[in-house]
Amino acid sequence: MEIKRGKYILRSDNACCWIDEEYETTNKKTGKTTTVVRNVSGYYPNFRMLAQTGLPSHLIRSSEATSMKKLVEDVKKMEEKIAKMTVKKMETLTDDLSEPIP
Repeated sequence: MEIKRGKYILRSDNACCWIDEEYETTNKKTGKTTTVVRNVSGYYPNFRMLAQTGLPSHLIRSSEATSMKKLVEDVKKMEEKIAKMTVKKMETLTDDLSEPIP
């Protein structure tokens, strides 16, 4: 599985799921910009745990909040993002199947 949403890529193999993040880096000597992918989460046994634990943890840890009020705002935004990502993926899955998932 590979679900790309913005700079994040949710991936899985036969054993686990994880989150990668794409970012750009510029070589100081040549000025050439390159897209790099790095792992930003632990490994989870299924997508549910990744979506419920891994992604929220990463987004909260990467917050630049300097107050509790800002952190709460960031958490709310993160929850909304995850809900949209999950709904979008489920819509895509059911679009790809001949019969929708009940």
